[in-house]
Amino acid sequence: MTRFERFKAFLAEHAGTWLYNTISNSLHLAIEDDEPLEELRQRYGAVIFVGWHSQLLVPLWHHRFTGGWAVVSEH
Repeated sequence: MTRFERFKAFLAEHAGTWLYNTISNSLHLAIEDDEPLEELRQRYGAVIFVGWHSQLLVPLWHHRFTGGWAVVSEH
């Protein structure tokens, strides 16, 4: 990887993180009936969110401190 490619990757990572945090911090959420999700997390230890790309930002942001992984693909 060239220096320029490494710079572009570094910039994309940090700009993406900044953009995600900026958008997330501007959200105002009203969560209703989250107890079943917590029960599933306690019972199985993990929860998988499935949805379209445009619908994943809010649930991932809401549960960002619970630990977990995200699976991302091009398709």
